[in-house]
Amino acid sequence: MDLVNLVSEAKRGSKEAFSALFTMYYTPLYRYIISRSGDENLALDITQDVFLRWYESLDRYELPVVHNDTSPLSYLFTIAKRLLINNGIKKSAVAMPEDAEQFFASGDTPADTLSDIRLGMDQINELMVELTDSEREFIELKYMSELENKEIAIIMEKSVDALRQIEHRAIKKLRNLYENATNKK
Repeated sequence: MDLVNLVSEAKRGSKEAFSALFTMYYTPLYRYIISRSGDENLALDITQDVFLRWYESLDRYELPVVHNDTSPLSYLFTIAKRLLINNGIKKSAVAMPEDAEQFFASGDTPADTLSDIRLGMDQINELMVELTDSEREFIELKYMSELENKEIAIIMEKSVDALRQIEHRAIKKLRNLYENATNKK
């Protein structure tokens, strides 16, 4: 069943359809929340709360169409972002998952990006703190939650062109920080 039909069925009360939506979107949403909160229990609670709020508002929910593509992720991430703020989490050091290197090695980025720098996870965590909030949020959404730029644009309330600039600056900054850290050793 395609996404539009799943959402329609969920809106009509199908628990199976909502369960399928939950399964589709749980992992990227949880990754984003855990990266912002750094607290596994809080991330689980917020993730559950996001889905509960979505379920309760399904009768009013309209599936967004972004560049001829539909996805509820931008809606879910917006709810998550607000819940994180309500829990006092505006800025945080990023706790990268152990398998984060696979996210940085995605095919959407230029060849000479983060995966080419071969940063260790501890070094990435240290360096990510040096990024601006926008840069850090973009990296989390793009590489950890594996969202497309069009979805990130909605969540961050920026244009896709602005995101390209943020990505370029973040990668350049991380590369320079890494080179400076390596030269000091």
